[in-house]
Amino acid sequence: MTESEAIENFKEFCRQELKALAHQFGLKEVVSSKHKFENPYKIAFKNKEFFIQLESISYGFRSTTTFGKSSRVNSFSVQNALCLLKGRAEVEKYNDICPSGYPANIKRDLKILNDNLNFFTQLNDNQKIAALLNVQKENLKQYRV
Repeated sequence: MTESEAIENFKEFCRQELKALAHQFGLKEVVSSKHKFENPYKIAFKNKEFFIQLESISYGFRSTTTFGKSSRVNSFSVQNALCLLKGRAEVEKYNDICPSGYPANIKRDLKILNDNLNFFTQLNDNQKIAALLNVQKENLKQYRV
């Protein structure tokens, strides 16, 4: 398989996994930028209110899912949200039990997202945004070497 075929397989997998959510919220696929060092294994969807971005990392063994307001002023990870929703212990469990491969990781993140749709889709609450920013700062301090 060529790299361009692998990239297209990744993006098609993501499109299928987000199909119902995209339909429910009117999410449209965002045309990715063509920066020289941009990860090609990345796909984003957005509407007027929020965006969701899926990215394969570590040669496809892991993935990250980020979300935020459509303006993209700030973006947050599923782990940031999980910390607010269920506590830091749940995030540690999330990090410790990491399935191998982007399909399993993306399915896990989308289950969290679907189980907490209001949290991920209603981002006009300034207190929620401030709390997410605070979690990001705490994580930077905690994981800084």
